[in-house]
Amino acid sequence: MICFLNLKVYSFVVVGADAFLGVAKQFPLRYDGRIYNILSVKDATHIKDPVGVAMKIIERFCAENKTTLESFYHVKIEGQDSYEALLLIGRESNCLKKKGEVDDTRATVRIINDWQKGLLMI
Repeated sequence: MICFLNLKVYSFVVVGADAFLGVAKQFPLRYDGRIYNILSVKDATHIKDPVGVAMKIIERFCAENKTTLESFYHVKIEGQDSYEALLLIGRESNCLKKKGEVDDTRATVRIINDWQKGLLMI
């Protein structure tokens, strides 16, 4: 179960029941009859599966507003799955390891941090 919410200044993603991102304050959220307390996460290193979260963000943008994602990262996404798009964004953002391989961890952190800061808005 994934829920994407955009509030006035804050953007966050709910993945499952325990991964909450990008909220500056703690406040309750009702979802499916349950109350969750959404806690702030300072960076993407505290997330259990950051690659999965970044791929979900990419999937959401590709489904709803792909041009925003493409113009923000200066890439052209055509028929690629979310992981290939993540690698393309990493290559264009110069998130590289030795021998020119894309560092998917750094690319993931960049996407999540841009989402948290409100730079990527659907």
